[in-house]
Amino acid sequence: MFLLFCIYPVISIIWSVGAISLLVSAFHEKNGFSDLVLGLLSFGIIAILMLGYIDTLRSHLVITADGLTYSGSGFRAYAPWQMIVSMERVSLQVPLSVSWTSKLVGFRLRQNAKLPMKLEEGIRQSMAVIETDWWYPTSMRAPYASFFLIDEMIRERHWLQGELGAYLHHYAPQAFEGAGFYNVARG
Repeated sequence: MFLLFCIYPVISIIWSVGAISLLVSAFHEKNGFSDLVLGLLSFGIIAILMLGYIDTLRSHLVITADGLTYSGSGFRAYAPWQMIVSMERVSLQVPLSVSWTSKLVGFRLRQNAKLPMKLEEGIRQSMAVIETDWWYPTSMRAPYASFFLIDEMIRERHWLQGELGAYLHHYAPQAFEGAGFYNVARG
């Protein structure tokens, strides 16, 4: 979390100062075209970093008596509690994630989540769904339709022992009964 809230904005500010100095030098030199191009490219990279930063800040997990809802970068996922079978640690590659190749923790679902489907429709019908934005390919979420990833959204090390873990134990006790949970708890 330190990286997210402190380092990224500081890097963007420093990079902005560098880009501005490149643009200023481009206007004072005869052959400043390369400085101009570098300055403009730097501003483009800064814009992409800041959009990613803002999008990450908007990501959130909502726990209700009906189920889990996660809103992330380009997609939203919902899983009702009765669809959760177990909590497991699996090896999956998650694109555009901090946990790109690690073993991930999440809930195994009784049935694959429907996608693409509107989140509101899934909540109304009490079924697991994944809704993607227009720019986010549905095919990127398809491999995870049978698994509701928790690692993607929780960055705390001992989240299972905290308040979130207590809510999950309360609403989905069935998830913590099998051998899969033992492997998750051991780390």
